[in-house]
Amino acid sequence: MVISWYKTRTKKWRRVASADVPTPRPGSCLVRNEPISDEEATFVNNHQLMALSVQPEHNDQPPHFYKMGVLFDKLVIDQSSGYSIYFIATSKGDVYKIVWLPTLRKTKLLAVYKPFDSPTKVWSMEKQEKANSLYLGTDSKVVQLSMSVCSSYTSCNLCAQDPHCAWDPNVSSCVNYIANRVLHREVETPSPDFCSQIGACYKNSQEMQVRVPGSSVAFTCESKCSAENGIQWYRDSTPIDFQQTLPNGKPKYMLTIDNGLIIWNVTTVDRGEYDCRSGHFQFAEYHLTLPGCGADKECYWETEFRNWCNEFDKYQQEFNNWVCVKDQCFNNEDKCLPGAQQTCSKP
Repeated sequence: MVISWYKTRTKKWRRVASADVPTPRPGSCLVRNEPISDEEATFVNNHQLMALSVQPEHNDQPPHFYKMGVLFDKLVIDQSSGYSIYFIATSKGDVYKIVWLPTLRKTKLLAVYKPFDSPTKVWSMEKQEKANSLYLGTDSKVVQLSMSVCSSYTSCNLCAQDPHCAWDPNVSSCVNYIANRVLHREVETPSPDFCSQIGACYKNSQEMQVRVPGSSVAFTCESKCSAENGIQWYRDSTPIDFQQTLPNGKPKYMLTIDNGLIIWNVTTVDRGEYDCRSGHFQFAEYHLTLPGCGADKECYWETEFRNWCNEFDKYQQEFNNWVCVKDQCFNNEDKCLPGAQQTCSKP
C-alpha cells in the first residue's frame, strides 16, 4: 500500500519512498504485545493519507452496495431466510436493509430504518436470531430493532420481495415467512402479474363438517388460473399419500377427474386443514371437522348403522378368508397344521 505525504515546501502531495516506510509498515496486521515505537507513532501521525484507493479483492466485481455521501460504520449479515441480507448502520444511526440476489448477481435496497430521532453514533450492532432482532449500542442506550417489519408493507408487490416476509392471501396482509406454508414470496424476479394472480387464483377457506363418522367427503379444486405445475393436495401442509389404504384394502383417498379429492371412511383422525395447490398458488382450502351428532336422533341412528356396517364388513372379510383357507387345505393337507393360524394366499 503506497502512502502519501504532503511536502510543505512545494505544497504538493508526494508518494513516500518505500525505503522511508518503517518496518513493519503501519497498519499491518501483527500479533504482538508490545506497543508501537515512537518512530512508528510519529510516522502514522504525519502520514494519514494513502496514495491510492483501496481496491476490492476481485477487481472485476463492483461493490455490492454503495451510496454517495453516506458513511457506513457497522455491518451484520443475516442468512436465516435463505438469502444474504445486509444490515448496515451509518454514521448517523440509520440502518440500511439490503438483500443480495445470487441469480442476478446484485443487491437490492429493501428499507432504511431510522431508530433514532436525531443523528446518533452506533458503536456496536449485533443480531439475535431467536429474537429476530438487531441490538444497537449507543453512548446512552441499547436499542432493539426487529429484522423483519413485515406489517409495514401494505402491498403484495413490496412484501413478496422481502425474504423475511411473504403475502398471506388468507388475511390479505404481509406476514413473516414460514417455510411449508402457502405464503407467496418472489424475491429475485418479481413478475408484474404475480400478486394479481394470487387474488384471482385463491379461494377462501371453507369449513366442511362430517357429523357421521365413516362417511365420505368430497372437496373440489376449481380456479380461474391454469395449473401449469399440476395439482397437489395437502393435509396440514403435508402432501397427501394416495397410496394409503383402509383396513379393507380400499384406498383412503381418491383423486377425481377434475382434480377434486374424496376421503373415504372419515374418522376423528382425519380432522385438519386440506388444500390444493399448483406451484406458488393455492386454489382452495377446507377445514374438516367432526362435531358429533349431539341431540340429532337421525344422525345418531345413522352413526349406529354405519358402525354395524363396518362390523359386518370385518365379519365378511374374515369369512371370505376362512373359505379361502379351507379350500387350500383340501387341496394340500400338508400345509394345514392343527392349531396353526392359517391365512389365505390367493394366486
